[in-house]
Amino acid sequence: MDWKYTKENIMKQMLAALGLLFTGFIGLMVMSSIINGFVLTKLWAWFVVTTFELPQLSIPTAIGISMVVRYLTYQWQPDPEGGSGDKVAKSVGFSIMFPFMTLCLGWIVHLFVIGSLLKRVFR
Repeated sequence: MDWKYTKENIMKQMLAALGLLFTGFIGLMVMSSIINGFVLTKLWAWFVVTTFELPQLSIPTAIGISMVVRYLTYQWQPDPEGGSGDKVAKSVGFSIMFPFMTLCLGWIVHLFVIGSLLKRVFR
C-alpha cells in the first residue's frame, strides 16, 4: 500500500482520531455514571435504608441523584498554568458546557428511571 502524506490523508487521520477520542469520552462518562450509581445504591442500602427505613434506590435513580449532587457541589479549578486569555476561555467553555452536558446525561438517565417506574406499575 502506497501511503502519501497528503492533506486529505492527514485530515482523515485527524478526524478518525477525534472520533475515537469522542467515543472514548462518551464511554468513560457512561461508565463513570453507572459506577457512581452502583456505589450510591450500595451505600444507600447499607446506611440510609437500615437507619431511616426508606426504600432502596434503583441504579438509574441513584445515577440521577449523584448527578444532582455533583452538579450542585462541583467546583471547577482552572489550570494555574497558561495565559490569562487561556484561563478565561476554559472558564467560559466550562461554564457553558458543564450545565448542558449534565442536562443531556440527566435526560437520558431520566428516561431509564421512567422506564423502570413504568415496569413496576404495569407488572
